[in-house]
Amino acid sequence: RGCELPERFQRAEASRAKVYDISGAAAPVARECERRPLDVLDEACAAIAKARFTGKADGDMVPHILAEFEWTVRNAAFQALEQNP
Repeated sequence: RGCELPERFQRAEASRAKVYDISGAAAPVARECERRPLDVLDEACAAIAKARFTGKADGDMVPHILAEFEWTVRNAAFQALEQNP
């Protein structure tokens, strides 16, 4: 929104490890997982549903963003299963 984060939040953001680097600075690395993708998605959705956010806007936006992401991933998974039973 054009506002700069307070210094303590900037430090926290800078020091926090990121799960995925989507900046495009490096080639993505293929990851393998023994678990079913939809099980991992369900676990991630449950964890995010229980999460507490420091900003009210985040708490309002994240469920909407998550719903869109979940819909996209689930559709892709079902399409892949249909093509490769």
